[in-house]
Formats: sequence, C-alpha cells, structure tokens
Amino acid sequence: MELSTIYQGERMLAKDNRLLAKSKINFCSDIDANGILNYWAEDEELKNKIDARRALENYAYDTKRTLEEDKTKAKLRDAEKKKVLDAMIRPSSGCTRTSLRR
Repeated sequence: MELSTIYQGERMLAKDNRLLAKSKINFCSDIDANGILNYWAEDEELKNKIDARRALENYAYDTKRTLEEDKTKAKLRDAEKKKVLDAMIRPSSGCTRTSLRR
C-alpha cells in the first residue's frame, strides 16, 4: 500500500499545482488467461466507506425484516415498530454517494 497524492494543474512542478487529495492506494496486477498483464488500483479509504455503508444497509434491512415477522409483530406495539423503523430510515438516507467521496 502506498500513499498517493493527486494534483490538479499543468505546471511543471507538482508543488506549483493544486493538491486535490492524499489517499492510501493498493496497486495490484494480474495475468489473465490470455497472458495479458492487467493493473488496477484500489483506494482503501473509499473501500472502507463503501463496506461500512453496505453493513449499515444490511443491518437496516435485517431489522425491518425482523419487525415484519409474525412472532415479532405479536410482541411489539405498532408505535414501537414505527419508532424503530423511523430510526432505521435516518442512517440509510444519510449515506449518499457524495458523502462517500469525502
């Protein structure tokens, strides 16, 4: 894993251009069945944010599904179920693609 810096600008020296981001990037390579060497990069920070978002969405989905089961419906009042569902809507709507890019 390497620390990569990304600059914007056309000047000869990097220090004279605008720093856009610093990110930890994994550089990977692989040889496919045709013997072609492929390179790609993985941004660790973005990957962690996406994984966290998926975990939150899975948790919200599992909670909603549990609340809809018959044995759970019998144990909770409608007001309690609504309170839990309202709380689950907030976190999942707060994760947008824009917030993942930060």
